[in-house]
Amino acid sequence: MTMRLVKVVYAALCLVCWSADLSAQQTPQPHQQHAVQGNVQRSGQHDSAARHDHPDTAIGAPGAHAVPSPELKGQAERQGDQSDHKRNYGVSWSDAPNVVIAFFTVVLAAIGMVQAGISRESARQQLRAYISVEAREVAIPRMTDSNRYEFHLVMKNSGLTPAYAVTQASWAGLRPHPLPDGTVFPLPTDTKPASGGVVNPRQEREFVATAEAQLSATDIDAKDAGIMALYLYTRVDYKDAFGRPRYTTFGQRIARGGGHPFGVDLAEYCDSN
Repeated sequence: MTMRLVKVVYAALCLVCWSADLSAQQTPQPHQQHAVQGNVQRSGQHDSAARHDHPDTAIGAPGAHAVPSPELKGQAERQGDQSDHKRNYGVSWSDAPNVVIAFFTVVLAAIGMVQAGISRESARQQLRAYISVEAREVAIPRMTDSNRYEFHLVMKNSGLTPAYAVTQASWAGLRPHPLPDGTVFPLPTDTKPASGGVVNPRQEREFVATAEAQLSATDIDAKDAGIMALYLYTRVDYKDAFGRPRYTTFGQRIARGGGHPFGVDLAEYCDSN
């Protein structure tokens, strides 16, 4: 948004410079100005010669030539100075109000465009879908017949418009505890679409994540000893009502307290846009 404002202000400056250049092109050329001053000088010299040859010719009499007064000469010199200033700088003081008005008109228009863009973006943020992921029943795993842990999760749309093309991919398994820095959980490449692919506002969709492998007796002992831990990681992708791609990630570590497992959220693995 800031870059857009800079571009518009730059365009305004270009417009002002173009206006000044156009004004400079309409300014009388130097030889024209010198020609006018030369005519005034030659007229004065001719009048002086006429008075010398015919001293009895009175000013204002028939055939007499008018002599420029000092006031007229001063006015011509001031006009010449103004023309020189306009020729040198491309704009005269008389053009300044128009240039300033044009500049601020463009700037105000740019500000209005930026504000309109901010308003539209704010409306999108207020109306768009927001998918969050929560662990159902504190992500308590249960032992299945295959001795693989299952996690029951739920995704929820807390926004004001539907989420479209909703898919999820989940992973669960054993990893060292504590986790080494930079650990990446391997999400499966085959994503699973949510029921119908749409999650409406205030609507929930349940799904299940299953551990990647069956736990052996050694794995269970390591988990119980705190050397290894069971981790869960899931990612939900979707599009909001304005067609923009969105995602939400959710990660947990399963711990035990008082003989009962419970989930501990992993902040570094919980993210969304």
